[in-house]
Amino acid sequence: LHPRTRDGRTLTVRAWMTSYLDPRTNARRYLVGAVDRTAQQAAESELAKKQGQLNAIMDMAPAAIYLKDTGRRYQLVNRCFEQWFDRPLAQVRGQVDEDFAPADSAKLARDTDLQVLQSGRTLQYQRPAYGIERAVERVLVTKFPVRDEAGVIVGLCGFILDVSELTRMH
Repeated sequence: LHPRTRDGRTLTVRAWMTSYLDPRTNARRYLVGAVDRTAQQAAESELAKKQGQLNAIMDMAPAAIYLKDTGRRYQLVNRCFEQWFDRPLAQVRGQVDEDFAPADSAKLARDTDLQVLQSGRTLQYQRPAYGIERAVERVLVTKFPVRDEAGVIVGLCGFILDVSELTRMH
């Protein structure tokens, strides 16, 4: 239902009706109710808009972006990550670097992940681009802790940026 207020605004209302038999009078009774869902629908619409914007940023970013839990298991990767490492999210989700990366890359990832998770601080470093399935020579890796509302570390996020061109220029 979409009734209008006196000032012309449209409301979103969820209405329901149920019937029952009154045991005392044997008469059919009806119960009708309605809930104004206008604010909830507006909040859901705003959330969907923000989710769309976040997805666009993730998909269009010129850096590989990932999210890991405290067990260092991948939870989310963006399109650039999938392309660079030739692995879709479905293959990476729930895995740690040791499951698919070359040994030297996996060891560095493990060591730096643990450093971020234990220290609670951002870490940034450059490294050769081993393990990446494209013409990237050198990358800048930034890792930072992800915290919940109470400030507890619940994972880490990382950005891997191609800095090959900058490195060649210097």
